[in-house]
Amino acid sequence: MNKLEVQERIEKAFAEGLEKEELKKKMLEIYTEYANIQGIKLNQERTNAILEGLIFKKEKNGKFYCPCRILEGNDEKDDPKVCPCLWHLDEIKADGQCHCNLFVKG
Repeated sequence: MNKLEVQERIEKAFAEGLEKEELKKKMLEIYTEYANIQGIKLNQERTNAILEGLIFKKEKNGKFYCPCRILEGNDEKDDPKVCPCLWHLDEIKADGQCHCNLFVKG
């Protein structure tokens, strides 16, 4: 599974109209599967807060943007910030975690 498939599956789960807690469970399942495939892990201490932030960004801005990145109001510049973002694997390689700390070294 690649990052675009993750994003599509998360969007599909949102479109199903799941209650917030059920949506978070589905997102956790999808992100965990992705992390396992990539050889990385989810940061269990931060996961719930980040999922909350992702849902907030979706409701406010229309997409599951990384809650820790500043949006510019320009799809071309902001689309790479949809979780998992364009830079997450490079950040994990360099720093041991992605910018928002959802994903960490495996």
